[in-house]
Amino acid sequence: MRKADDNENTTAADMINQLKHQNAREALVYARSILERAIREIDTYIGYLDKADHNSKKAQIMNWALHYLTCNILPNVRLDLIANAQATFSEPDRDTCRSN
Repeated sequence: MRKADDNENTTAADMINQLKHQNAREALVYARSILERAIREIDTYIGYLDKADHNSKKAQIMNWALHYLTCNILPNVRLDLIANAQATFSEPDRDTCRSN
């Protein structure tokens, strides 16, 4: 009977570890998608800059780009999701907490 309990606990621990991995992966994939979107947005600003004919317009475009970078990347990357996923890997495994 004890052997069956060990198999159930191992399965539960494996499932928990799979969920931790899945959450961590999803957080990183989401962050990557935000960064890829930021690259496309910066490409847009580069296009505007290349077409601008006055320094004052170029300065304004650079200001728009700086504003985008400071206001949109870090808040949207969801570093909190990455940090939370990282923290779950630091939690002790269920089977290491169990005494025999």
